[in-house]
Amino acid sequence: MLKNRILLMLFPLVFFNCKKSFKNLVDIKVEVIREIHLPSFVSKIILYKNYKIYSNFRTPVYMEDINTGQIDTIGRIGEGPGEFRYVLGKKVKNDKIFITAGGHKFLIFSLKNKKIVKELNFMQTFGFIPGNIEKVIDDSILLLKSIDISEARKENLQSSFPFIIVDIKNGKIIEKFYIMLTHPDRKVRKLLLNPSSPPYTTFYLKDTFYTYDYIKDEIIIYDIKKDIKEKIKLYHKDFTLPPALKIKHMGRETYKLPFDPSKGLFKKDSFLILFVMNEWKDNWKIVKKTAERFSGFTEEEKKKFNLLIDYISLKKMKHIGTFIFPDSLWKKETVYYPVKIEMQNDTFKGYFYSKKKKELKVIFFKLKEEKL
Repeated sequence: MLKNRILLMLFPLVFFNCKKSFKNLVDIKVEVIREIHLPSFVSKIILYKNYKIYSNFRTPVYMEDINTGQIDTIGRIGEGPGEFRYVLGKKVKNDKIFITAGGHKFLIFSLKNKKIVKELNFMQTFGFIPGNIEKVIDDSILLLKSIDISEARKENLQSSFPFIIVDIKNGKIIEKFYIMLTHPDRKVRKLLLNPSSPPYTTFYLKDTFYTYDYIKDEIIIYDIKKDIKEKIKLYHKDFTLPPALKIKHMGRETYKLPFDPSKGLFKKDSFLILFVMNEWKDNWKIVKKTAERFSGFTEEEKKKFNLLIDYISLKKMKHIGTFIFPDSLWKKETVYYPVKIEMQNDTFKGYFYSKKKKELKVIFFKLKEEKL
């Protein structure tokens, strides 16, 4: 095991100007507050207070104190109380961790004493297989992806993956709705193992659901109560529709679309802010190469991409600016590739991972907007 090592870097009011990619109606600067460097064998973790929380496919959840290196476990692999087959999704809020897991389980643990607070069979309670937890609205109300197994058996793909808002305490479904991303090219759809899929990056606030459609390069805004869906087209330079990539699945050759390159979507004042990698550049050339060799990006390939920051005005309902997150913060001699961006209040938390160094860099930053 790597010796626990933390490098904390403070940036007192250091601003980075962002490069622009088209004629913007707003200008922004990145104010870096601090950086934390953490040794990590996995790229996807949750940084909560002084703890690094993570899990692998068939492991309990680990909670590691980043100051002392002490590791506690949450839950166990098994079928009994407080046990699960594997972790599907997890979110942390108010000193609790919310987990969806194999075996149709939903569990809540206290982070203070590592004891279980609530456990239920999600399928028996709500009639759906639980997927990723999109948002913990409060200690009892959650927004999740799910699978409707009865619709899946009928091969009704558009109705098989509902988003649901559930009341865990009372065992009720509050809302159910469908947002699916579909390639507009019929020839591509015929090749794909799954011609439609639910979106990856989402944001929810006050009965409104926001997401990014990376296939068509547009923002989808869905008013759940009014059942009204609106779309805002983005204008990314050199964007083209994603190609069908040949892969091996269960020993057979088939086709799938590239992974969604977005890293986070948020609402700030009257703006939506999208963080997305421009992996579509050169007609998805680098992505196609990775599919051909059945591997991920090389270090040199990662350097060719940019982390874009898009501003969308909700007042004007239009895309008003695209900026490039400062390259110097993540790709120097060592590449720390963006994993995800989170937001709490007005501070963003960017997770960047170096596969070469097995190290996670977490950057805390703010965005300062100025009208042009």
